[in-house]
Amino acid sequence: MVPMGSRRGLSLVEVMLALALMGLVAGLSVLQIRPSRASVRGAAEVVAEELRYARSRAVAKGIPVAAVLPGGNPVTQSIYCLEGWELPRVVRVTQLAGDFRQAYLFSGYWPLLSGRPTAGGSALVNQAGFSPGSWGVPPGERAFVFLPSGAVMSDQPAYDGAFHVAVCDGLRASQGSLEGRPFYRLDAVSEVVTVRLTFAGDVSVASGLPGASVASLTPGPPLSQPAPPPAAVGPNRDPVILGVANYPVPNPATLPPGVSATVKQGGYLNLSVEAADPDGDSLDLEWRTTEVAPAGNAGCYSSQGRVEMQWDVSLRRWRGEWEWHPPPGAAPGTRYLLAATVSDGRGGTDIDEIGATGMIEVLPAGRVAFVSDRAWPGLADAYTINPDGTDVTRVTKGIGLRGNIAWSPDGTRLCFDQWGDLFVAERDGSGLNRVTDPAWGLLCDVPCFTGDGAMIAFLGSQGGSYDVYLINLDGTDPRDRSTRRPWRLTNELWPGFSCFRGLTAHPDGERLVVDGAVAGPPGAYKIDYRGVPLPDDGSGKVWPDGPTPAGVYEVLYEGVPSPVLTDLTGTTGTEGARVAVSFDGRKLCRDVRMSGATGSAWWSYDTLPGTPGSLGPGGSSPDAPGPPAEHRQFSPDGNQVTYMRWVSPTSCEIYSADSSGGKERNLSNHGAVDFGPVWSPR
Repeated sequence: MVPMGSRRGLSLVEVMLALALMGLVAGLSVLQIRPSRASVRGAAEVVAEELRYARSRAVAKGIPVAAVLPGGNPVTQSIYCLEGWELPRVVRVTQLAGDFRQAYLFSGYWPLLSGRPTAGGSALVNQAGFSPGSWGVPPGERAFVFLPSGAVMSDQPAYDGAFHVAVCDGLRASQGSLEGRPFYRLDAVSEVVTVRLTFAGDVSVASGLPGASVASLTPGPPLSQPAPPPAAVGPNRDPVILGVANYPVPNPATLPPGVSATVKQGGYLNLSVEAADPDGDSLDLEWRTTEVAPAGNAGCYSSQGRVEMQWDVSLRRWRGEWEWHPPPGAAPGTRYLLAATVSDGRGGTDIDEIGATGMIEVLPAGRVAFVSDRAWPGLADAYTINPDGTDVTRVTKGIGLRGNIAWSPDGTRLCFDQWGDLFVAERDGSGLNRVTDPAWGLLCDVPCFTGDGAMIAFLGSQGGSYDVYLINLDGTDPRDRSTRRPWRLTNELWPGFSCFRGLTAHPDGERLVVDGAVAGPPGAYKIDYRGVPLPDDGSGKVWPDGPTPAGVYEVLYEGVPSPVLTDLTGTTGTEGARVAVSFDGRKLCRDVRMSGATGSAWWSYDTLPGTPGSLGPGGSSPDAPGPPAEHRQFSPDGNQVTYMRWVSPTSCEIYSADSSGGKERNLSNHGAVDFGPVWSPR
C-alpha cells in the first residue's frame, strides 16, 4: 500500500496520451452518427433531383412523366421514371443502396400536429383528363405524374398543398387508411429528411417531418424493399400512321385525275396526322415536298425539320398539325407531292401521303359566288364556294334573290339583285344596304361594280327595253350626289342603242362592256356622253367592216377625252346572254344564242389590240347539242372560267373549266337550282 502523500501526478506525456485516447473515443462515436445523417440527406437530395428531372422532361416533351416508388413494402431504396401518354416505358432507374446503404424512401401518411392528410390527386386527375390508371401501373406503385404544364398529380396522401416523401434510416409502419383507401401509416422514425412536392410541381428538401407527430425510433437492421422494374429493352417497333387529312376537305367529285387535294393561289392547306406507337414512344412529325411538276419551289411549311407530336387524351393517339403554302406566284395547275414521316427517335419510322396519291394541285385564287335555292326551294340566297367545290358558305338568309350577283373589285363586298332592287353587303352577308328605290319604278338587273369600285352599273327597264345605268353606292346620281337617282347612261348618250342581258365592267375603272345592238349603219361608233350628235355617214366607225349591229360593245364612260362605243366581237349571233372581261382586261367572253340553233357557244377575245380572235367554242354549241353552258366568268388569272348549266328542268349546277373549255368540273354538285356564278378577284 502506498501512502497518499507518496502519490505522484500525471506526467505531461501521460496527460497527452490520455487526451488522445479520449479524442479517439469521441471521434469514433461521431463517426458512428454522421454516416447515418449524411446518407439520409444525400439520398433525399437525389430523390429531389429525380423529381425535378421528371418535371422538366414532361414540360420539354409535352408528355406525362412519372417518378415512381416501387410498391409492395412500406419502404424502397429505388425510384424509376415512366413516360408517355399510353403504354409508358421505363426510361430511367435510380438505385440508392449503392451510395446510401441505409437510406429508405417512404410514401404514405403520418399523424399531424393539426389537421389530417387527404388522399390527394383526384381533382388534378379530373382537370387534366388523364389518369395514371390508364397506364396500367401495377397496384401499390406510388407514382407522382408530372403533366406537360408542370403540375403534378398522384393518388398518394397529401397535406399542406403538397405530397411528401420521407427519407430515413429506420422506421416502423403499419397498414392504415384514408378516406376508405388503404395506405401505409408511419408510426415511428429515426433520422429523417422530407422531400416536399407541391401540386404545382415545385420540389424542396427539409430536415425532419414538418408538422408531424411521430415517435422517434432507434435505427435497426437493414429493411427489406422491393426492386424497381428494369428499363425498357428489346427490339424497337415502328410507329404507325393512323390517318392523314387536310383542310379544306376536298370534294372528290371535282378533283382532277391523280390529285388528292387542291389549294388556292395564295392559300394554304392544314395538314393533320394521327399516329400511334406500339412501344409507347413519343413521336415526331416531318412533312416534305418530294416532287414538283413543273420543277420549282417546293412551297413553305409552318415548321422546318422534325417537330414533336402532341398526345390527344380523348382519342388516345398522337396528333401533328402543320400548314403548307404553295410558293408565291405558283401557276394554277402546278402539282406538288407531299409526304409525312413519323419517327419515334429510336430509328422507327412510318411514311404516308394525303389521299391515294399525295398530289396537291394549285387552283386559281378567289371564291365563286352564286345564287341557290338549296336551303329553301323557290327562295334563293347568295352562297360562296372555293374553286374546287369545297367550303360552301351561305351568305344571305331568306332574302329571295333573282340570280344576279357581283363582286366588288377588292373582293370585300357583294351586290345582289333582289327581284328588281339592288342591295350591297359585305362578303359575309353583314351590313346589307339597299341601293335602289322601288319608287323609281325601275326593274334593275345584271349589276356590276365599276372597275374602281366607286359605282354600280346595271341594266334597267321601265317596262320596255334595257338601258345601262350608273349609280353611286349610296343611291345617288354620279353627276349630282344631291340627287337620289341613277344616271341613265345609254339613253342619254345614244338613244338608238338596244341593250341585251349582258353587262360587265372593265377593270381599268373607265369602261363598261355591254351586249347590245345599234340602230344605224353596222359597226361601232365614237360617241360623246355629253350628247354630241352622231354622224350618219358611217365616219364614226371604229371597225368599218363590222358585219352586224348585234355584238358586244365597250362604253368608255369617264376619264378619257372622247368616250367611244366600240364593237368588240362582230359575231353572227342574233342575241347575246352574258359577257365577261378577264381581271387583266385582255380577254372577253360572250355567251351567244346562235341563229336558228338551240345550243350556245362562247368566244374569248383579246381586247387590247382591237382585233377579234376566237379561242374556239366551249361548253355546248350547235354542233354539240345538249344543255347550254351559260353565264361564264373568268378566274382571277384568266385561265379558267366558271359557268352554269341546266342538267334537268329542276336542277342547275355550277361548273368550272379551263378557258379553252377543257377539264370541266362540277363545283356545286348538289341537285338544287344553283346559278349566276361569278369569280371573286382574290
